[in-house]
Amino acid sequence: SLTLSRNDWDPDDNHVGIDVNSTSSKKIVSLSNETAGSDSDLNNGKYWDAWVDYNGGPRQLQVFLLYNPSGNINNISKPQKPILSYDIDLREFLPESITVGLSASTGFSAETHTVHVWNFSCEYSWEIPTSAHPNDGSDEGNEKSSTSVKVILISVFASVVAVVCFIFVGRWWNFRKIKRGGEESHESDAELDEWFAQGPRRGILPGTAETVAVKKISQGSKQGKKEYVSEVTIISKLRHRNLVQLLGWCHEKGILLLVYEYLPNGSLDKYIFEGQKAKLDWNRRYSIACDIASALLYLHEEWDQRVVHRDVKASNVLLDADFNGKLGDFGLARLMERESSFGAVTLAIACGRRPLDRTLIDHNCRLVEWVWDFYGQRRVLDAADENLGGNFNAGEMERLLLVGLLCSHPDPKARPTMREVFNFSEIRR
Repeated sequence: SLTLSRNDWDPDDNHVGIDVNSTSSKKIVSLSNETAGSDSDLNNGKYWDAWVDYNGGPRQLQVFLLYNPSGNINNISKPQKPILSYDIDLREFLPESITVGLSASTGFSAETHTVHVWNFSCEYSWEIPTSAHPNDGSDEGNEKSSTSVKVILISVFASVVAVVCFIFVGRWWNFRKIKRGGEESHESDAELDEWFAQGPRRGILPGTAETVAVKKISQGSKQGKKEYVSEVTIISKLRHRNLVQLLGWCHEKGILLLVYEYLPNGSLDKYIFEGQKAKLDWNRRYSIACDIASALLYLHEEWDQRVVHRDVKASNVLLDADFNGKLGDFGLARLMERESSFGAVTLAIACGRRPLDRTLIDHNCRLVEWVWDFYGQRRVLDAADENLGGNFNAGEMERLLLVGLLCSHPDPKARPTMREVFNFSEIRR
């Protein structure tokens, strides 16, 4: 924001600030103490050029300002040094879809704010393999440059607030440097391959020290490589708070790895099937069901192509530090019609049982048949997880169980769409 009048929380009436969901700036610089051309007074009635750049690699917002008294927009150059820089991860503040625009206010003053010219541009770089046999790469010089998002606001007279969008950053990494956090690993290729083969592993990204999850794609089979291409191709285009974010990939010496954001609480299955049930009360369970439904609604109806995950299960639902649910593992994702796995997950969340439970002998060991039996006897709430001790919202529990049954209907055409699930069952926040 460019400020021409002083509020109680501002240093003066001639400054630039970065505001995030508030008029109280996160970072601020007074132009009275800076040089922005031959004149540093925003109130002088002349033209100013402003650039607001956001780089998704270092996650840094920068503001550049140039005094342009003539108002000529031809042959102008952005200053080399920003007048203001601020480190911020915009993913924490912006939804999946945003509107980019400008705003200005005069307050109690009688003045005119005019934006003569403005431009918004995104520079996006993501190189992915286009076949089942992507080129191997071991040279660090092949690392893909990070994404940069740039907003250029030209010839701004008065106060302007810019909303900047975040574009996902995808990179190729040397697999030897992920494990050691940027230092070359001395293990043999076979030893590293075995380490990654033990399941999703935690690693450290070189340069940033960011903790990540690393998943190895099965090696030596065409299906494995097809999985790899499918997952990279699809996930690289998806943006949703309840989908696990793909950060990059490794493809080197026959080893195929995918690098994801790290979610410290692990997968949902250990909280509803194993010994940590006490940590997951009903409010958290219901919230996680809402998270999964939100992710599937986005995949089915809100993205530009219809994607069906086909492998929605408790072990593929990951939990962040606040127990928000995120859907991951897109190796089997396809552009298809309907699937029933959401029903199985919701029943598992509500009942605390696996879809195939050997203790349910009278119901062919199938959880859905067991719940149908209770529903037919008009006592569906008796299917609720005993570990909850009756501490749940009866209306929410009943809705979740009914949604699970509807989505598990044996006739695929009779299953509701995710939009219908939301409208019918109120699984939404």
